[in-house]
Parts: sequence; structure tokens; C-alpha cells
Amino acid sequence: MFHSQAIHAFLNQVVHRLKTFDVLDSKMKAAIEDIKYDYQCFIDYARQFMTHHMTAERSKKMVTIDPSAAAFATMKVMYERFKLLLDDLLKDVYRTPHPLIREELTPIVSAFLAPYNQFFIEDSTDAVYWLEMDLTHQQQPIRFYKKPVDISETVNRYYFTKERSVILTSATLTVNHRFDYLQDQLGIEKPINTYRFPALYPTEDNVQVLVPNDFPRLDNRETTAYIEALSELVFSLADLTKGRMLILFNSYHMLKETYALLEELFQDDYVLIAQGISSGSHEKLKKHFQQTDQAILLGTHAFWEGLDIPGDDLKCVVIARLPFQSPSQPVIEAKLKRIESNGQSGFYCYSLPDAVIRFKQGFGRLIRHETDIGIVVVTDDRLVTKSYGRTFIESLPSVPVFHRRTTELLDMAQTFLSDK
Repeated sequence: MFHSQAIHAFLNQVVHRLKTFDVLDSKMKAAIEDIKYDYQCFIDYARQFMTHHMTAERSKKMVTIDPSAAAFATMKVMYERFKLLLDDLLKDVYRTPHPLIREELTPIVSAFLAPYNQFFIEDSTDAVYWLEMDLTHQQQPIRFYKKPVDISETVNRYYFTKERSVILTSATLTVNHRFDYLQDQLGIEKPINTYRFPALYPTEDNVQVLVPNDFPRLDNRETTAYIEALSELVFSLADLTKGRMLILFNSYHMLKETYALLEELFQDDYVLIAQGISSGSHEKLKKHFQQTDQAILLGTHAFWEGLDIPGDDLKCVVIARLPFQSPSQPVIEAKLKRIESNGQSGFYCYSLPDAVIRFKQGFGRLIRHETDIGIVVVTDDRLVTKSYGRTFIESLPSVPVFHRRTTELLDMAQTFLSDK
């Protein structure tokens, strides 16, 4: 992956090195301006291509591109032109009498060009290419992506050879207590040994799963009523948990909308810490949450996994929606098409098991130690109203699941937390 703004930092590094070695003459300055111009032509063409193909009104626009298409060939030619100008500049630089300048510039140039070469030059018959433009930024940067549809061949080549013994361990390798999905995704065809170990502590005594049955129906085109109901529920839960809540979202857009409404509801009573809004890395946001009284943490994507907040620091996890990935995502769309072309169900063979594993990861944020207790609130009652919801529930440890009115669930949460 590379993005259109990367050229600025790269050229600044080049100019800085040239000035450091006192070799930046008028010819080199002119060459740098030519590189900027050709690169801008490349980006302008990519933006024109995207504008022509974009339809959905979203803050981020995604357009797939076929590497055999004329537009891709044109972009490749334009890339090769500014790369050639860069090569000519380096030839002039390397003719200077400073022996260290090659050592200084070569790794900088190689690092900059590597993702472009990987995108345009390296052949990948089993990859999806797409462009993504962020309309929320004034510069409207474009990112160029290339990802494999199927990683099984690569994984088998490098990890599952006859000479290797590989151990895979995780709390989320199974779907409905079976390893079939994992083996299918990794392309493991030979017999392997699998083991499931029981939990070291009685989860059913530590957790309740609460599912409101009176939430507004979530429409992807109109989310206002749903976000209002979610925010009011969080507002009520905060009194029971004194904050100490993690709210997990599928989309950053819904996170932002909920954050804005919670700010109005809470005023200054609780500290809201939100991924992508509050400054800092994931680890910094986590520490801020743990060190702050009456704090609520909002996250998406990466916060579903690898977030370790044990003990009384976390009493409640709210899962806003079942974590199905959007079928319009280029890689997901390609995976589903491939599965369905083989006469199988894309939903049951990929979308559902993928969502179940992510759901288990989100659920797993709550109980990190045998003495931890808390509640998981899922504000998406497809968990209990859809037939496939059983796959989610049966993939969890043995925990009680309650599908009631929101007011009843709040009473149950208060009783459960106070009794513990």
C-alpha cells in the first residue's frame, strides 16, 4: 500500500540530504520540480479515474481496478516516467565527489519505490487492486492497495512444509467448536492434530450476555434512531459500571456519531476516549482509560483483539453490531465471488465464520483473569432472532444469554454486578 501524500516527505528527505552534502545545484532543483510535476499528473489521473467510477456517497471512496485494464496500464506508464526522472537525478547525485551520499540516499529511494514496484511491477495473478480516496481530508489523499485473495498457497509454502512442525494457539481458532474454517482458510489439506482445552475458570459465573429486544432496526442509510438508543443505553450503563466500559463498533462513522452524542449526554461527568478522535496510539489510549476514573473507551477494528484490560478496569463490553465485514470491501467481494463460483454459500462458508471469530475476540476483551466479572451487551438482536445467531452463541463459552427489554436488562445488570 502507498498513498499520494508520501511523495512530499520523500522529496523533503532527498533535498535535506542534498543540502547536507552541499550538492543541491540548479539542475537538481529543476529535476526535483519535474518529479513533482510528473507525480502530480499521475495522481490527477488516478483521481480522475476514481471520480468517473465512484457512486456511493461515503466519506471514503473505493474503486477496484483491473490490472489488465487500460487505466492501470496508463498509471503504470506514468509511474515509470517519474521513476525514470528520479533515476536520472540519482545518477547526477552519485557523480558528486561525496562517497557517503550514495549510502545515504539509496535506502531512502528504495524504501519509497518498494510499494510502487510491488503494485505496478510485481506480477500477482491472485490479487485484488483498488484505490481509496478520503474525502474527509482537505487534500483528499488517495491510497493504492493490492492484497491477495487467498493466502493459503503462501502460508503452506513457508510454514506447513514437511520439514516443519507448527503449533497454532489462540482462544479464537474455532467456530462452533470446530477447526474447519481455520483449516480451509490456511489451505491445510493433510491431517493435523487439534485440541480444545477447557477454560481454567467458570465463565458462566463471571459473565452475562444481554441483548435488548426493543432497539430500533438498524438501516445502513439511516442510523440516527439506532445511535440515539445506543447512546442512551451507554448513558444508563455508565451509572452501574462507573464508566469502565469498552464499546466496540464495526464502522468508524458510527463510532464518531455515537461519540458526539455521548459528549452531549455526559457533559463532563465521564471521560470519553475514542480511537481516531482522542490522540495517541492504541496502547496510549488503553493506558489513559485504565488510569482515568469514570472513563469510557470507544474503538473499532483493532480494538476487537489484543486489548488486555484485566480486573476492575473493565466491567462492561458493548458490541454495537455483529461484526460482519462489508461485502463491498474489494478483498471480501473477491473471496465471496470465488466461493460462490464453486457452488458454495459465501455467507456460510466465509462471512459467518469470519464474523464469529471477530465476535469471540470482542467477547474475550472482558474476562482476562479468573476473578474478572462483567457483562457483555450486544445491541444487535440478530444474535438471537436469526437462525445463524446460534453459531455465535454456541461458539462462546457456556454463558447465559438474556433477550429482554432494555429496562429489564439494566435491572439485571445492576443485580448481577452488585452481587459480585
